[in-house]
This record gives sequence, structure tokens and C-alpha cells, in this order.
Amino acid sequence: MDTVVEHVHEAARLMLVRGPNGRTRWIVPHYPLDTSDSLTTPVNLHPKTTVPCRGGRLDLDASCFPDRRTCFRLVQPKGAPAGQNLLLFLHGCGDSHDQFARLGEQMALPQTDDFDETGSVIPPDIPHERRSQSLQAARDYVWSFLCVLHDRYAWDYSRLFLFAYSQGACVAFHLAMTLPCDVRLGGIVLVSGGAIAGSHSTCSDAQGGAVATPMLQITGAADSIYPAALAQRSCREFECKHSHAAAVELFTSLVRPRKGHAMIDSQEDMRHVMLFFSKHLYLRNISLENRSDVVEIQT
Repeated sequence: MDTVVEHVHEAARLMLVRGPNGRTRWIVPHYPLDTSDSLTTPVNLHPKTTVPCRGGRLDLDASCFPDRRTCFRLVQPKGAPAGQNLLLFLHGCGDSHDQFARLGEQMALPQTDDFDETGSVIPPDIPHERRSQSLQAARDYVWSFLCVLHDRYAWDYSRLFLFAYSQGACVAFHLAMTLPCDVRLGGIVLVSGGAIAGSHSTCSDAQGGAVATPMLQITGAADSIYPAALAQRSCREFECKHSHAAAVELFTSLVRPRKGHAMIDSQEDMRHVMLFFSKHLYLRNISLENRSDVVEIQT
């Protein structure tokens, strides 16, 4: 029995042929495609032996970061595969990093390592101009921190996520509004914080073609420290920086009716947080990769 052409896939420029033993295989024919008996040498497929690319390295050395006094805690899911994402927590004035490390453990995001960074904060009682200067300084510090993760530890910016509360959320929002045009973070969750008024505002600095980082903002209608009006300002600045279409698609604002100035404190809040991460985390299909009958074809 001769080799028989079973199917021609013109878009992929492949032919499915059945050999004398009855088995089928895909081959690359000469061009143009010819369904006659003049077939080319079959393509030999071999299992992939290289280790799949991961998000980046986690052997972090505090001395490599902008401020050698940096204090951080890395939380890695137990028994989980190599992390493909890195979640950084930024807390507010007077908070401790311990509760955020516990939150990262409880969330147990798949293929995601959690990183709590104590960073600079914005005291709420200082004059307006000094607050803007403090915000800019904190923003520069966090950006330098992300640059080290990218340049030294091979983390792609799109794999880096921020979860920020109160003053930390104000820093995270300002950072997102001032990222280089070609940089997009994986996503940012803002809790009881975001845009604030001041000379640092970037609303007039909109740049065409800048990529937008997805954001989820959770605020409270009963919050006297970060009122709902500032949550609306956050959405306006995001739209001003990018576009209305980008704001509709990538900026989600949730104002909780009876929520005050507090961290995630309800199942409803957490449900929205987990839904946000389910949309934007980079996840490998580990079970598919481990199947012996699946072979990756690289060209």
C-alpha cells in the first residue's frame, strides 16, 4: 500500500498522509501544494526537552534594589509550579506588611508569588505641594524597584501586579499614569485609594499610543478619608490618559455602599478581586504540558 494523502491544510501549508502501516502524519510538501503521489520527506517530531519559560527569578537580593534598607517578604505557594506572575503589595501609612503577607497566602493565586514591599507612604496631614512631591518620590522608588525585577531578575512587566491600599494605592495609580508609553503592567488593584488632587496630576499629559494597565478600584461610599468623588476622578484621569474605550474595557470601579476606609472586608470585595485576577494573570496549562501525547511544534 502506497502513502495516501488524506487531507490538505492549505492555510498551514501541511498535508496529512496515511502510510502503508495505516498511521497518519503531517508533512510539509513542496510549494505550491501538490496532492499527487510526489510527497516530501516526512517531518520528524521530537518531544520538547527545554524547560518552559517562567516569569522570572525569585532569588531576590535586597542590596540590588534602590534602597538597601528595603524590607520585603516573599510568599511562594506551597507545592505550586514555578510562578508565572509576581504580586506586590503596597500598604498605607502606619500599616504592617504582615497582614498583607497573610492576605497573599489566603488568596493563593495560581502560579503567582506574592511580594510585600514596605515602600514610602504619603502622610495625609502634610501640605498639598509636599504631598505631591512625596507622591512623586514614592512613585519613582516603586518604579525603580520594578525596573530591578525586570532588568536583573528577568520579570516581564506584564507579569508584575500591584495590590495597593490607601496611600499605597495613590502611589500605584500615579505610577500607572506615568509609565513609559510601551510599558504595561499585568494589573493593579486599588483599595481605598487612587487619584488625588495636586500638581503631580498627569491628566494634561495624555500620550497617544500609550498602553494601558488594567485596574480594579474598590472604594467605599462611607469613606471620609478617600471619598467617592476621588474614585470618579481616578476614572476620569485614566480616560484622559488613554481613551474612553480603554477606560470601559480596562478600568473597573466598585463603590461599596457601607464601606469605610478599610482594606478588603467582605466576600463581595474579594469576589471582584479574584475575578479581576482570573482575567489578567498569565497562566500556563500545566496539565496539557505534562501530557505525553502532546508535542509542541516550533518553526
